[in-house]
Amino acid sequence: NCTSLQTITIPAAFTSLPANLFNGCKSLSSVVLQGKVTEIASQVFYNCSALESITFAGTTDEWTSAKKGTWWDRNTADYTVTCTNGTVAKDGTVSPSD
Repeated sequence: NCTSLQTITIPAAFTSLPANLFNGCKSLSSVVLQGKVTEIASQVFYNCSALESITFAGTTDEWTSAKKGTWWDRNTADYTVTCTNGTVAKDGTVSPSD
């Protein structure tokens, strides 16, 4: 519920994001995951209605195979995940890099 938080960079040492980490951060629009996060717990980005971009240090396959908890991205904007080899839309559509 940090309503003024707009961007955050998560250091590479983090491989999982705990439940409710950014729940209610309505101004959060950009997240950089410097490491290869393999688990995103329940409601991590719940009600982050301004979320537009997530930058992920791994591939699109690693992003899509990461374990994601219940409602981890519920009530977010239509964000895009930028990976090392392409992008993943909120709906799961993968687009390879040119």
